[in-house]
Amino acid sequence: MHENYCFVLKKKEVEFKGEKIDTFEYIVSCCYGNEEAAQGQIFWEQRFVDNINLFATTNNEYYFYPKGTDDYGIDILAKYDEDYSGKYFTAKICNGKVELAIITNPELVDLINGKQKPINVYKNVVDVVKGQDEHVKSILASIEWNQKLYNSSLTLNEVAKLKHNLLIMGPTGVGKTEIIRQISANLNIPITIVDATTYTEVGYVGNSVDHMLYKILINADENIDLAQHSILVIDEFDKLAKNKESKSSGINKEGVQRSLLTMIEGSNREVSIGNKVFEFNTHGLTIIFLGAFSSLEEEKNKNLIGFNYDKGFRTKQNNELTNITDKIVEYGFEPEIMGRINKIRRLNPMTKEILIEILNSPKGRLGLMKKTFKSLGIDFNIDKKTIEKIAELALLDHKGARSLNRIVDKLIDEEFSNAMIEETKSIKIKKKEFKAN
Repeated sequence: MHENYCFVLKKKEVEFKGEKIDTFEYIVSCCYGNEEAAQGQIFWEQRFVDNINLFATTNNEYYFYPKGTDDYGIDILAKYDEDYSGKYFTAKICNGKVELAIITNPELVDLINGKQKPINVYKNVVDVVKGQDEHVKSILASIEWNQKLYNSSLTLNEVAKLKHNLLIMGPTGVGKTEIIRQISANLNIPITIVDATTYTEVGYVGNSVDHMLYKILINADENIDLAQHSILVIDEFDKLAKNKESKSSGINKEGVQRSLLTMIEGSNREVSIGNKVFEFNTHGLTIIFLGAFSSLEEEKNKNLIGFNYDKGFRTKQNNELTNITDKIVEYGFEPEIMGRINKIRRLNPMTKEILIEILNSPKGRLGLMKKTFKSLGIDFNIDKKTIEKIAELALLDHKGARSLNRIVDKLIDEEFSNAMIEETKSIKIKKKEFKAN
């Protein structure tokens, strides 16, 4: 008796060493055209495929006919499931036929599975975010530590005590958010970014802190396990400092701080999405606070506080060492919440050299524009002096890398319009007069 069968493969595109590769995960071997025989094989998923073409796709699933389809009985399916389950393939066309090859490169397999070695993640992130190498390494190390804790045999309370909660400080445009986004993307860990100023304590108008957990679950596609060890980024954290000028505002912000403290320490919360109710445990959640803390920067200039970029976050004042944590408590934060923040990183300010490096990077906005123009058959050139002028203007604008994008867009707007509308094939930016605003 002859049976017809095929492989069911799931396609996934990955970027490996600068090249985009179509990879295929083996799902199951599938019988079609003989329902009775198929129903007798309970060890594999039932699928009945009729009148399909080679690599016809449905929901990114592909059907592949191996050689010798008409030469084997139904028992061959069991062997394929045993040999190929959990395997990944590349596909190529040879002599008009599609051939599969099992992927054996462990680095590529880890990438397909969403796993990368920390050193490779580090290299990928600093390739995008410039001028913050030592901070990227420190932040990545903490996130890796938290993931290992969550997957360990420790109790939830032990995980909560040992995990790292981070505070990242720095002005606009130095890469606070982008570092976390890049790490999240490389580690394939869901990230949720919220604005602290939109949250209130329970009983006040606005979103309560529990709404953050709702957003985390949504970003994790309602996968509670994935959500519980994902990354929560709370931006504008410095805006939660108790405002001495407004009593009511101070009470509200103090309440939000208390709510955040219970989340950091680890608690069980009920989170509803539609008719579903999830038990959300926050013990393994990586929580990262972001803030400019511009007032502390002003105090620094008055010798009230200082940051030593190489040796931590302490400065000598009246012959004593003053800890940055104490200053943040004075700034308006509860000692308890600062006591649960294990690591404080103050990112390096942007310099002209760093901004030029960003402009010249193939991963930056300008580099990606060049790549896109090239794919459209448009020659794009910008001279070195213009690059330096853009960096100088961005430095004066005090918004770091964000200023670069706006200045570049304004600079090439006329040439860009001509290329898109009049289909010119060359853009050259040289000795052009322009301003930041």
